[in-house]
Amino acid sequence: MALTTEIFDDVQNFIKDNISAVRYVSSDGGGIAEIKSVTASIDGTIRVEVIIEKSNVKITQMLLYGKNGHIWASQNIDITLGDNASGVIFRFDINIREGSLNV
Repeated sequence: MALTTEIFDDVQNFIKDNISAVRYVSSDGGGIAEIKSVTASIDGTIRVEVIIEKSNVKITQMLLYGKNGHIWASQNIDITLGDNASGVIFRFDINIREGSLNV
């Protein structure tokens, strides 16, 4: 089965339109990261770029939420920000690809 370009466009737009928040878990409890941009590329990748403006903290997990409140994606990480840090930029890349399943 071959999928059309339109289905990829629709799925990308759905994801872009329905991301609600990115939360981070850290040594100080965590919080909500500022979403800087959500972009779609021609290769089917949705990139969600967030910024966390913190110092003196260890970030251990990132969680991407949809508008329905469900976690759409998570990533365990190990980022330590020291005294002189002003923050970190983090990116979720969601890849939409066509494939087949042989059963």
